[in-house]
Amino acid sequence: MSVSFDAYKMFYYVGKYKNITRAAAALFLSQSTVSRGIQSLEFSFGCRLFERTQQGVAFTAEGKALYEYVAEGCELIFRGEELVQQMTGSSLRIGVSDFAYSLFVIPVLEEFHRSYPSVKLEIVSKGFNSYASVFESLLSGRTDVACVAVATPEKLSNDAVEIIPAATYSDVVVAGNRFSELKGRDYSLAELSGYPFASLVTGSTPNSYLDKIFRTNGIQIAPEFKTDSMEMFLSIIRQGQCLAIIPALFGLTREEQLFEVRLKTPLPIHDINILTVKSAPRNDVKNAFIRQLNTYIRSKTEQGTRAPGA
Repeated sequence: MSVSFDAYKMFYYVGKYKNITRAAAALFLSQSTVSRGIQSLEFSFGCRLFERTQQGVAFTAEGKALYEYVAEGCELIFRGEELVQQMTGSSLRIGVSDFAYSLFVIPVLEEFHRSYPSVKLEIVSKGFNSYASVFESLLSGRTDVACVAVATPEKLSNDAVEIIPAATYSDVVVAGNRFSELKGRDYSLAELSGYPFASLVTGSTPNSYLDKIFRTNGIQIAPEFKTDSMEMFLSIIRQGQCLAIIPALFGLTREEQLFEVRLKTPLPIHDINILTVKSAPRNDVKNAFIRQLNTYIRSKTEQGTRAPGA
């Protein structure tokens, strides 16, 4: 019996989704093409593999038995295809937070794409709510390279992941001239807790970096402005209607209507790291992206940060 891999692939996706329409969409084929593929496979075996239901399709006993083997074979082939793509550098999946993406990755992508126009790039940002999730994304193969910023005391560690230090930066408190009374001396966080703050909330957690900083110092704070958009967060800050804790490398204090509020105790220093799996193939494309990203991060932080405690 001679059955093409395309027929088994159609069978796999129909079995996976229990729906011919969804399978056709995943395969970029018409619904009629997938239906004919399943009918051809059923003719070859001389039995029905699916029964129609109100929701889509369901396995027959024969279909269920066959699917166990076909699914294993297809998934192995798909993983093999992904591995070859990684080895040849025809694709690159980049895991980043909104912060790292807007500040570091976007500027690098344009130059990188000019050098490697045929490389398929995929940006993964969902699910990067913790450093454990970053490791999971890399080790599961969902991403090839990640870029994260971590407060120095927290330190990343995983024996299977290569952590490439790129740079460090400090945080600052900024305010608009509406709060000019805060100029000229050093303040504690407790003294600032009564002022309106803007907060960037990422992921599914209701707490933010701002909340964490104040809680660490035993202070409760209720931010007046909360947003999960980096663009909106920066827009709110530029309006000068509130205070905010931001990376010094944003350079916002160079704007006329904003200034840095000096603190008695400096805020934490952050490490910016580039991560990749040690055992994963390292091709020219991945190496070039890591090199370009590392170079850009270093230049960006050198231009925008101040010395700790300065």
